[in-house]
Amino acid sequence: MHSLRHCARAVHRLERKLRRGDCTDSEMRECQRQQWAFARSLLQRPLTSSFRTTRLTRFAWAPDAYPNIGPRGDIVNRTPTKR
Repeated sequence: MHSLRHCARAVHRLERKLRRGDCTDSEMRECQRQQWAFARSLLQRPLTSSFRTTRLTRFAWAPDAYPNIGPRGDIVNRTPTKR
């Protein structure tokens, strides 16, 4: 099985290509396969080995002025053409 870092890089590379719109159907399927592999690898390891948290004592969260900035990644290629 690939390392967590390798899966994350592969997903990131394919997602960038998908968002540009210059991907093939097989690349879309590969991206989804890599996303599932990444999710499985996260679930199969202890949480403390994947994430680190640090309390930010002076952090004050404020909502974004406009929350819908940028294209939605979940619908970019929802109706791809057959190639």
